[in-house]
Amino acid sequence: QITFTKTEIAVKIGKEFFKQSWESIRAVKFSGQGQSRLLILYCDEHNLNIPCRFYDESELTENLKKHLSSSVLHPQAYQRLPWFLEWQEKQRLANPHE
Repeated sequence: QITFTKTEIAVKIGKEFFKQSWESIRAVKFSGQGQSRLLILYCDEHNLNIPCRFYDESELTENLKKHLSSSVLHPQAYQRLPWFLEWQEKQRLANPHE
């Protein structure tokens, strides 16, 4: 179950309950296909993987658009996050001839 409020997104996955403030979300990405489709919220302190199999993806996207900026919703927004840039640099250093 996903609940959208003015200040946060609240998600119940099984018996676990997560709340994430809109301000802490740095990037959003849909990943996988079919039953394994995920909505990934990249947040300040951690990432939140939300299974999408019970949700309409376009409806989720519309709700997210009401609370998040277009730069956060951009498909490559996660590529500007510090952990991704560090990973990318490590890959570049590990494979200098590519």
